[in-house]
Amino acid sequence: MSDQGAPAGDVEGKRFLYETPELLTIEAHGNLGLSPVAAPYAFAAKAQAVPIAMSEFRSVQRHYPIIFAGNELPSPLAVLGVEGENYFVDEAGQWRAGVYIPAYLRIHPLALANTGDDRFAVVIDRASAVISDSPEIPFFEKGELSEAMKPRLDFVQSFDAEIQRTKAFCERLKALDLIASQQVAWNQNEASEDIARYGAVNPEKLSALSAEDFTSLRNDGSLAAIFAHVFSLDLWNDIMRRREARRQAQSAS
Repeated sequence: MSDQGAPAGDVEGKRFLYETPELLTIEAHGNLGLSPVAAPYAFAAKAQAVPIAMSEFRSVQRHYPIIFAGNELPSPLAVLGVEGENYFVDEAGQWRAGVYIPAYLRIHPLALANTGDDRFAVVIDRASAVISDSPEIPFFEKGELSEAMKPRLDFVQSFDAEIQRTKAFCERLKALDLIASQQVAWNQNEASEDIARYGAVNPEKLSALSAEDFTSLRNDGSLAAIFAHVFSLDLWNDIMRRREARRQAQSAS
């Protein structure tokens, strides 16, 4: 994302689930802020996968399959459903109780944008229902960022830093040629249905690494993330069960 050549308050480029991204400015958004809504995750009801950071793998692998997607640089995603459905958001726009919520969704409608020269600006999704002109948490107070906003932006900045660390992790996986294409199929009633293709670490290639490379992955924390990813793939079965339950509920209604 870049603000070069863009009208004041706008940001060029796209960000997944951010319908109307704008650079946060006091001129355009001085009277706005955040307020709770009854359906906080309705915006993600059709998100079948979302980006995650390496630091989240330990939590994510207990609830969702972790896959890699992308041609140039495979990036990790938490699988939330298939066929354009998120099976973890209910009809009231609430996340399923007791299930980890990926940080990418928790920072919404805030984000960071690189404006060039290693500088960053805050982005908001102006279309978000959380943004209000009678806010509980104003963006600005007395011409400055409000105190209530500072911890929220600290969280956004921390997540962005983790995403940069995750990119380095993915670059390492690519350099070691550990990612291979896999396919998930659902077998039911003696019929097999192809569901998705995705990237995953190939255990055989991992085992074939030199002692030096394997030790390096262990020492920098990458190996723990790799194992979390591999173990998480068993949760495709849970995704398929949720898919069937959703279909049955829709047929009954």
